[in-house]
Amino acid sequence: MTPDETMRRPLGVGSSPGIRYYHYESLPGDILLMVAGSRSLWSPSTLTGLSGLELARVMDRLTAASAADCTGICLKFVQRAEQQSPKGSVPSSQPASTKPEPSARKTIFSEKKKTRTPFRFGETRIGLQLKQFGLSITRGFSNFMLRMAPGMMETPENTVISPSLLAGTAIVVPVLVVIVAALMYLRQGRGEQFDYYFTQAQSAAQAAQQSPTIPQQRANLVQAIELLDEAEKYGVRKASEDMRADLLTALDEVDLINRLEYTPIIQGGFAPGATIQALAATVTDVYVLDATNQSIYRAWSTGRTYEMDGEFDCLSGKASFPGWTTAVDLVVQPSPGALGTEGIVAVDIDGTLVYCAPGASPASSQLTAPDLGWGRIQAIHVQYENLYVLDPDLNSIWIYDASGGLFTGSPSLYFVEEVPDLSTAIDLAMAQDELYILYKDGSIDRCRRTRETSSEEGTQFRVECVTDLEFQDERAGFPPSSELPDGTPSSMVYSPPPEPSLFFLDQEEGSIFQYSMRLVYQGRYLPEEEWLDPVSTFTLGPLNDLFIAAGDQVYTAPLLQ
Repeated sequence: MTPDETMRRPLGVGSSPGIRYYHYESLPGDILLMVAGSRSLWSPSTLTGLSGLELARVMDRLTAASAADCTGICLKFVQRAEQQSPKGSVPSSQPASTKPEPSARKTIFSEKKKTRTPFRFGETRIGLQLKQFGLSITRGFSNFMLRMAPGMMETPENTVISPSLLAGTAIVVPVLVVIVAALMYLRQGRGEQFDYYFTQAQSAAQAAQQSPTIPQQRANLVQAIELLDEAEKYGVRKASEDMRADLLTALDEVDLINRLEYTPIIQGGFAPGATIQALAATVTDVYVLDATNQSIYRAWSTGRTYEMDGEFDCLSGKASFPGWTTAVDLVVQPSPGALGTEGIVAVDIDGTLVYCAPGASPASSQLTAPDLGWGRIQAIHVQYENLYVLDPDLNSIWIYDASGGLFTGSPSLYFVEEVPDLSTAIDLAMAQDELYILYKDGSIDRCRRTRETSSEEGTQFRVECVTDLEFQDERAGFPPSSELPDGTPSSMVYSPPPEPSLFFLDQEEGSIFQYSMRLVYQGRYLPEEEWLDPVSTFTLGPLNDLFIAAGDQVYTAPLLQ
């Protein structure tokens, strides 16, 4: 490697310093300038213009032409005076040398910056110092990056790479390495993670098929679904989608869950902003109580779909009937009823009743309030010619007999002597001669009211209640429970024979539980797709058609029994 190539190598790369030797012939008037700093402190034109100037003027030019601080030596070669002969002597016959013997006048200087104008910050002393500080920071960072990657400075012969390019390369290369590694992980690492969890899910699914008991089978299915969830965090494939469908189907079979395909009965809903509080259904009609608009609608069956009855004359706002306040509940009133045909009866919080039927003018009446007045009417139920009214605030259930179809007589208490705590009761249903009471915590009571007649005491009523009923599950691993398992019911509906059952609505999930009259688990009904709106209430039609309200719409599906 030549000395010139050695000098171009950055400091710290070579094992030995590069040394140069120069030899110049000086003439009178030449200027020698040695500076500890960059060679680019002055332009070529500035240095050329120094020729012929006195040394003091040279110093002034150099100081004025550079804004940087530097230290150096400036020499100017001058002609040495001829040697004088002694007085009277004859000059030597030797010719005088025509070549001048240069001597030098040496000046050691320290070049200082000049402030040209106080109004230009970049040229003031403070500005120049800040500029110099910034340059030193930049050089220091470049040197740091070069030292961090010294191997990158081993360049081929006859190749010069600037320190700034090397510093940029030191920054870019690690970033590229990270990007390439990330791409490789996305293409290979994520695939390996998916395969790992997917294989584990397959193993859990196979274990579920070989499980000897229902609880073990269910636990393995749940574990398989959880592992599949982990696998699909790294991508969803057709194999994982098919496996999920199979696992959910198997889990539904274990839990006796039926997925129903609900369809809306009225396209577009019943009314904008409607809040459906109660439903009642007959063989051909569905009645809807809208709490927001205080209205009752009727949808009639065409055999295949339902249509809105625009001529149905019933409740259409609080001003429809005198004394009407806020609707509470709605039930079917069998024929002949108050209007001579099958219809519905609705009640408000003050005991005002409204009777409606297709093709008939509505009627209204007022329930005779108990001696202590009303606490809070929670729910009603009609069986035969009796109206049952639940008032949890007064811890009472009242019975009204129909007179000409109107419930206008004085009430009688359902409970004669001992009354259970009804403060948290939310619904009631009559099943033949038994009364079922549903409580907020999911527990249930069953009561029977019988009439006894004797010659001594006359006619008396006796009420016997079972308050420790338990929900049963005949599958192994599901113990009895005094509260509805896996749900918090909000309402209850009785389904008559040939398969008498009790149905409970869980509003939070929009699911419906079915139990036998002995409270043995029969199954659970869920929609194939999640509800878009909160579920508010439900009812069951005589043909085992299920109706459920969500938002301003009512949906229906046939029960799979």
